[in-house]
Amino acid sequence: MDSMTRLESSVDKLSKQVENMQEKLDTGEAVRLRDRISQAYHVYKSRGRITTIEKEALMGLIEEYRKYYSTNTFVNEKVYPFIMELTAIDE
Repeated sequence: MDSMTRLESSVDKLSKQVENMQEKLDTGEAVRLRDRISQAYHVYKSRGRITTIEKEALMGLIEEYRKYYSTNTFVNEKVYPFIMELTAIDE
């Protein structure tokens, strides 16, 4: 094996390792975001109201979460519609 072939092989191996690491980071981030969204959902559902700032922050979390798992039914079918129906109030 010549040096160019070994170099290409090493680069391919490193590239795959980086991809695997990124997938793990993305999964961890998605889990963290889903947990925060779930907690917020239960708070606002029991409260029955949300402030404008809280709604903006939660919508930002949902948008960020959708980058990782756009098809999650809990977030898309439960949380998002519920939050959209809540009238934001200013305190």
